[in-house]
Amino acid sequence: MKTIGEKLIFIVGLITVPLIVAGICLGVGRFSLSLFDGIKILYSIINKRLADIPEDQRKKVLMIGHYSSTNFTLGGFSDYWISVTGGINVGKGTQGNVNMEQVYSWAPDIMFISTLSDFFPEDFYNNTTVEGADWSGVPAVINKQVYKFPLGMHRWWPPSTDAPLSLWWIAKTTYPEKFEDINMDEKIKEYYKKFYGMDLTEEDVNSILNPVKGVGRTYY
Repeated sequence: MKTIGEKLIFIVGLITVPLIVAGICLGVGRFSLSLFDGIKILYSIINKRLADIPEDQRKKVLMIGHYSSTNFTLGGFSDYWISVTGGINVGKGTQGNVNMEQVYSWAPDIMFISTLSDFFPEDFYNNTTVEGADWSGVPAVINKQVYKFPLGMHRWWPPSTDAPLSLWWIAKTTYPEKFEDINMDEKIKEYYKKFYGMDLTEEDVNSILNPVKGVGRTYY
């Protein structure tokens, strides 16, 4: 069983090893090395902020990778994101398609929906997802704690060069009281300026944090 630190290394490795190789070839290896160090530092910051939360008070988290009329899977990255940001992965170890009976038994406090699915939080709140699926009794839905993953330079659900922003966003969304001082709009602007040389507008940031319906099907 991997420790949280090992899981973090896994995420960082998926992102930075290819970038370091490409960076060396292109003469921009400093970018990926800086990203690597930044993620390690960020993990330490997040871990310190969440350290005093008792195990029985940690949020039960459900991350949905694919969800449609024919496919309901959690995906391979959920456990890494959830454990590194202090949650309890209710679907840990689940393989293949999930059914609603499993969801009812897990009773997640908070849910995250990847951009690989066309469904948004309002679809769960209005019970208009998959025919026959009743989400109305799920705690995360009852308490309006369903969130759509952002969509930036790449999807924020799988590891990508936006991974540090994913960590900030997941941690802040899961435990807002622990990250009241973190302004995600400013974090995104600073990050995109530092790593991509881009000056984002408020409209740009809003489009990252609030992807529109359908965009996930054509974005890679």
